[in-house]
Amino acid sequence: MKQDCGEGKWLDAFDSFAAYLNRSCAHTPGRGNHFLILLEYEEAPDFGIITDFFRNLPDLPPILFGKIRRFPGLAPYRTKGRPRMVTVTEAAPDETPEDYANEPLPPGVPFDCRRFPRAVAFRFSHLFFDGCGAERFLLKLFTEGVGADEPSGLLTSSHMNDWKEQGAAGTEFRKSLLSKDLPPVACLLAPRTARNLFFTASIPAEPLLARAEREAGPFMGIPFLQHRTVSALLPFLRLSGITGDIMIPMTVDRRGQEDHPAGALFFNHWSMLPVRVACDSGTVPPLPAFRKAFYQANAEKRPKMFRMASMPGRFVPGPVMQILENHYGPKLGGTFLFSLLEESGLTGKTVFSRPVRNLRHLPAMPPRPGLGIIFNRAGMNMNLTVSLRAGLFPEDEAKRFFCNLQAELNRNESVSQNH
Repeated sequence: MKQDCGEGKWLDAFDSFAAYLNRSCAHTPGRGNHFLILLEYEEAPDFGIITDFFRNLPDLPPILFGKIRRFPGLAPYRTKGRPRMVTVTEAAPDETPEDYANEPLPPGVPFDCRRFPRAVAFRFSHLFFDGCGAERFLLKLFTEGVGADEPSGLLTSSHMNDWKEQGAAGTEFRKSLLSKDLPPVACLLAPRTARNLFFTASIPAEPLLARAEREAGPFMGIPFLQHRTVSALLPFLRLSGITGDIMIPMTVDRRGQEDHPAGALFFNHWSMLPVRVACDSGTVPPLPAFRKAFYQANAEKRPKMFRMASMPGRFVPGPVMQILENHYGPKLGGTFLFSLLEESGLTGKTVFSRPVRNLRHLPAMPPRPGLGIIFNRAGMNMNLTVSLRAGLFPEDEAKRFFCNLQAELNRNESVSQNH
């Protein structure tokens, strides 16, 4: 059933899910689960060049500044608003991008910008952008320009209000991930008032991917990276007395699939590919177990299932959502969030009159799961970001985990042990 929304179009219900994650961060310093994209330079461009660029920028699409309208029983939709200037600020002398990530983004603002001595940081709201969309947005902004009539990528799908299809997806999802017969999940829960900590590194991409192909097989980089992450994390879980299966909610870009426009820049055209691996002996599951779990999750079409099953959540009041989170949160939040973002093409481009040396993502994590492992390809680098809530581990343990993870990623292993 399609509805005529006039100037608005249906929002995918996952935007309601993003809004819920924002609410779950209401008592943290950043008051939201926004994210940074950091453009790194040998020396950052002059502040005046950045401000002039945005001062002379044509109006951004009005859909970024509108409001969400809701009607009982139907999906919400977004209307157009009046475009506003992009806020550009200069970092304080002792300020870091991590400090910027822990500041609140003003309500209703899709993104803003801050200059650092060797970087320019863009802070994006997850209500308007996902990581892949934000990279594409910046690439287009600095190469072709983003006009006021840029297609928003909002959906007109008949699935949006198809309760029968949503109910079927919910049934399959509960059987697959929420069944009472499944073992508990090893999950972390951070204090709701904690700030985010970030640890970053850049690893040469080609040797890492060659090692992944040699040990896990062609196109099996994701199971390889997940296996190495669990190898580094499991000892810290055991020290904290946390046991259970490893469940990894992995982000998946849905652009170009089904109702998701291939060129969409705005809003959240992503879903989850939850990968679950049995871990009942206290030892790290072997690499083939991660490959098998990855194949199974894809075969069950979990990204579509997860997206459809979450749609009824757009009607659930906040207090009820909190009860549901307390009940299902450990299984849905999982052990840690995992993302692998492909190269957008922005690295090496001239932005603000200087070449971009590197690009990395710094996403703020909600209290559950309080840990995110993010890889993004940028030119010759595979960037690693560990984002976690303070209090998840003591800070010295968090640093040790990060060092162990780097060592695991660089470790060579005999192929015969994995096949």
